[in-house]
Amino acid sequence: MKILENYLDNLSLEDSDLFRLLTKFEKIVIFKKAEDIRVGLLKYKTISPNTAFLFKMSLERILEFHTVGMKFNIDIYFFSYSGKLVSKYKNLEPGIQRISSKLPAIYAVEILSRG
Repeated sequence: MKILENYLDNLSLEDSDLFRLLTKFEKIVIFKKAEDIRVGLLKYKTISPNTAFLFKMSLERILEFHTVGMKFNIDIYFFSYSGKLVSKYKNLEPGIQRISSKLPAIYAVEILSRG
């Protein structure tokens, strides 16, 4: 959790929706390189319910994700630069081709859906 705290401290997000969500998890995996963002969770056959996957984009814009090729259902949360929740999707099944943040976002968090 120390790595997460250092990362978010630099962004002044301590009271944000993003910080509140991430502090609920034991482990945070951060994707910020283009290749890591592109592959995302496709490389996992399963993920722990105690892990959140934080995608940090280079620019705040309307983001588009998908679940094509995934092996499990996920929840996706999109956040603005200030850490405010702009949209969320629950219990997304594998095979969805387009999931949009609808509003500009710079962060996305994916977690194992709890149903």
